[in-house]
Amino acid sequence: MRPASALIVLALATSARAHSVTDEIIVSSGQSTETNPRPTVFTDSLNASFDLGGDWTLNGGVSLTLQGSTGAAASAGFNQSSNPAAMFTGGVDWWADDHWLLGLTLDLSPQNTQFAVATNPATTSTSAVDAQVQSQTSQIGAALDLSWYSAGHSDLEWSFNAGFGFSHSSIRQSIVAVRTATGQTLTADALNGTEKPLDVERFSAGATATIRLDTDVSLFADYYVYNQDPGLLDYRVAALPFGAGMPIAPLQYMIRPEVQHRFGDLSLKLWAEGGEYVSGTAQSTVGIGAKVQYRFNRAFRAWISGSGHRDVDDRGASTGWGTVAGGLGYRW
Repeated sequence: MRPASALIVLALATSARAHSVTDEIIVSSGQSTETNPRPTVFTDSLNASFDLGGDWTLNGGVSLTLQGSTGAAASAGFNQSSNPAAMFTGGVDWWADDHWLLGLTLDLSPQNTQFAVATNPATTSTSAVDAQVQSQTSQIGAALDLSWYSAGHSDLEWSFNAGFGFSHSSIRQSIVAVRTATGQTLTADALNGTEKPLDVERFSAGATATIRLDTDVSLFADYYVYNQDPGLLDYRVAALPFGAGMPIAPLQYMIRPEVQHRFGDLSLKLWAEGGEYVSGTAQSTVGIGAKVQYRFNRAFRAWISGSGHRDVDDRGASTGWGTVAGGLGYRW
């Protein structure tokens, strides 16, 4: 990841003065079940902001995600050599005045190939069958965000934001190997292959109250609209490069309250979140998390965060998963 990240930073720096650079490493791991085997997922995310002078800021970043192996794939003798999934982002922020901020972001994920295991459980008339799903996915997207800040120094200040995002994904998924009930593994170039687009609109809103300049109380919400039926896809692998954590299905909505308090150079953030998946794909998801950050001086800061989640699939079975992350930031 380092060479690609460095190229982006150098390209942006040639035309602007660097404002800040951050790098964060994220590890997600979850409880595997027969119908939802979950690999460990590693992500390295590098982001930078460049002050163009006046009211404009240029933002850029790249993240690289790598999927680990699963016991189900190993026991079936399936190929587990998934490619790294890259996501490139770029955008600008414009301060219209002291209160209004407008932001535009563009995303691009080149085609990547991922593998996952889908299991059809045994029934009264059939035996359990493991299938290896190959997913080839690319994505392009854009988001527009508008924020208002009270921009004061009183004991109670407010900020509000609203956003709209659109993404277009091209997804091809095929069953390339099947393990029968007798333990025999059958391979093919492509069985039951499907190729389809997935267009998604995201509507978001949020509000933050800042109390005595050192405590933020926030509430955020996202709602998703799918132009095609996402239930026809194995969403776990299709969404891997898109910064979606470890979803078992496409989200319909998510609500997230947060509280953050600053103890001088040390800050602590706590949050909870809850939402539902698209009907027919899974049921619900809930989670809690915390982030601790310390600012060593005006230039350097470091943080660590962790979260735990519980998902309920379309069969009513619940599984847990968690994420830990750590990062460094430099500002000048």
